[in-house]
Parts: sequence; C-alpha cells; structure tokens
Amino acid sequence: MKKRMLGRRGLSVTSVGIGIGGAMDAYSGQLDFGPGTETSLATLQRVLEGPFNFIDAS
Repeated sequence: MKKRMLGRRGLSVTSVGIGIGGAMDAYSGQLDFGPGTETSLATLQRVLEGPFNFIDAS
C-alpha cells in the first residue's frame, strides 16, 4: 500500500486511513448502541494486523 508523508517530521502513513471512533465509543460504554465491546476489539485487532498504519480514533 502506498504511503505518504504526514507533516514535516517525516512520519509516513498509509494513503488510506481507518476510522474507529464509533467503535471506541461503544468500547468505552459511552453508547447504548453500536458494535459492542467484543466486536470493537476484534475489529481493532484486525486493523492492526493489516497494512494500515493511519488510524483515526476521534
């Protein structure tokens, strides 16, 4: 997967990022709906095993 420079400090990130904000809200118990803790953690684990190194958890 292609990588690009982010900012001026030489940080190289994949050109595709993964957004996990909703999953993290469900994991922290802030939402009464969504994927739930087990699914959120499994999804995050799969993301970390893949080629992506640009994760947005806002």
